[in-house]
Amino acid sequence: MQRDWSDPDLDHWADGVAQHLEHRRPAVLIAHSLGCLAVANAWPRIHSRVRAVLFVAPANPRYFGFLPIVHHIAVPSLLIASSNDLWLSFEDAERLAVVWGSELVDAGRAGHINCDSGHGHWPEGRQFLSRLLGNAGLPGLPATLCRSEEMRRVAGCG
Repeated sequence: MQRDWSDPDLDHWADGVAQHLEHRRPAVLIAHSLGCLAVANAWPRIHSRVRAVLFVAPANPRYFGFLPIVHHIAVPSLLIASSNDLWLSFEDAERLAVVWGSELVDAGRAGHINCDSGHGHWPEGRQFLSRLLGNAGLPGLPATLCRSEEMRRVAGCG
């Protein structure tokens, strides 16, 4: 949904999130980095179609010249942040969690929580998602979800 990663268009990406959810049943969203900002930006248009949100290593909106996104995410949400993420300080993650109404989870010194920071298959992510689903009163994950070839391809970690 992002046409140019070196010059992201947050509004375009948020439009894509909203369009994707338009004719779907309520969803649980998992967003990473700039995707977290796209979900938060789209929130006024998607809130009725979302049951829970897992924000993983959000990017700092100021790094891209975006205004702070101050929508309260009125469903259960977790914000997973690292103490040594170059894209968002832990202090800024704390502020985002307060503004968005998310439960903040300290992932320790995990970098940007992506393949470049040494994360391939991320079992902790599955645990965080299970926790979020429980918080939202939703059923747990099937045992095979994170082992599928499709999930590894989507994650880009081979």
